Amino acid sequence: MKGARSILVSALVQLTFYRYNSYWVKWRRKANDFIQHGKIWPPTIEIESTMSSDRLRDYTAMLFDSEQKVFQVNTLIKLGVIKEVRRAVTLNDRTCTCGKGQAFQRSCSHVIKCCAKSHIDFI
Repeated sequence: MKGARSILVSALVQLTFYRYNSYWVKWRRKANDFIQHGKIWPPTIEIESTMSSDRLRDYTAMLFDSEQKVFQVNTLIKLGVIKEVRRAVTLNDRTCTCGKGQAFQRSCSHVIKCCAKSHIDFI
């Protein structure tokens, strides 16, 4: 019975490896196509960055600690009632209290607003 389990586990590991490998090969090809056509980012990232830049006009960023580069970002949310939401951003760590940047491994719109205010290239 142990021999059958080890064969099953081995087969599952190999299957997972080959699936992940083919996934990354596919994305490497797509990335090379983007680069050959003069694109830096995939279309979904370009659309998101355009949406973020439009959204940034509704944000206000205030610097609280210039040494640690800690900001407070105020956002107006208009869902029936206008509500102000505050986020704390630390540029040295590229962290925000919204948690999106840490979850998705790229800068959230609050960090981008603070970078723009500080004249820092956030890419």
